Amino acid sequence: MKLLKEEYFDNLEILHESDNSGSNQMFIEGHFIQTNKVNRNKRLYESKMMEPVVEKYIESYVNQKNAWGEFEHPDYPLPNPKLAAIRICEMKWDGDNVYGKAQLVETVPYGVNLKELLSANGKFGVSTRALGETKSHKFMNEDCALVTKLVLNAVDVVNTPSGQD
Repeated sequence: MKLLKEEYFDNLEILHESDNSGSNQMFIEGHFIQTNKVNRNKRLYESKMMEPVVEKYIESYVNQKNAWGEFEHPDYPLPNPKLAAIRICEMKWDGDNVYGKAQLVETVPYGVNLKELLSANGKFGVSTRALGETKSHKFMNEDCALVTKLVLNAVDVVNTPSGQD
């Protein structure tokens, strides 16, 4: 399988939440994955293929508090927790999209860097990092690569997303 990296940007919202100790945490939330639409990388992810992929990622990583994301895409498939910038806290389907919420990991350099850039009104998107297979396809008279098999490994924060919305 090939390493597939897909970026999606849909007005991610920055949230600040306090816990019982008064600690203020920063989160990003919004649509993390889109399906049934050709993206700027000319790839199409059908929801029927993505549903079990997303559910497996939620079960195996998000629910286990082990869903790490890095700041920009590295050239390897699995996230390195030492280089984490975010931890995905929540993912759920919202129509053809997958809504997500991620906490900035403010105790490591990449998380601190991301927080400072967001605080300076920086605009970022999120991106899936996965192993997958594609085949040539035509969708609504547009040539694209239909993703036929996928193993979702991470959701990263990126500067140049490929999502259409």
